[in-house]
Amino acid sequence: MPNPPTPSLFDWRRQVLQVIVFVGFIAALGYAVSKGSFDYMSNEMTLTVEPNRTIVDFGSSEPPVIQLHVKLKNNTNESVTLESASPCKVLEWVVLSSAHEFVQARSGKEAECPDRIIHQTLEPGKELEEFYALILGPERFETAGQYEAHVKYWSYKAQVDFSVKLKKP
Repeated sequence: MPNPPTPSLFDWRRQVLQVIVFVGFIAALGYAVSKGSFDYMSNEMTLTVEPNRTIVDFGSSEPPVIQLHVKLKNNTNESVTLESASPCKVLEWVVLSSAHEFVQARSGKEAECPDRIIHQTLEPGKELEEFYALILGPERFETAGQYEAHVKYWSYKAQVDFSVKLKKP
């Protein structure tokens, strides 16, 4: 009985499979890096701000609010003491247009409270996790398009990009 043919080391099917595995590995690694899976390897504080949506339609029945999931992680080997001028200034935000012009900032009752310095200690490897509402005023937005919310949480900064659709006349 004759032996079946054996594929050579340079068979095209094997090379295609190796390329697919390699591209898949690189894609998975890029996804993990983009989601902060390797933050523990850096020796610093990391702030991530995840919005519940990136498109706000002022013409819809949904309120013009972006829910922010804020996480501050201590990746250092030491405790870090966080300080804020008041409980209302733990989180601050400013919305800018794509041309970097001021549109809106956190204000009103949500930003009014007595100035009283507060401190919080974050142990190594621990994380603060909170939810905040970024309440947008439709009257402040003159054009539809891209906007940036610059968020500061316990003096650490992040940026959230979103787009706006105006109410149709």
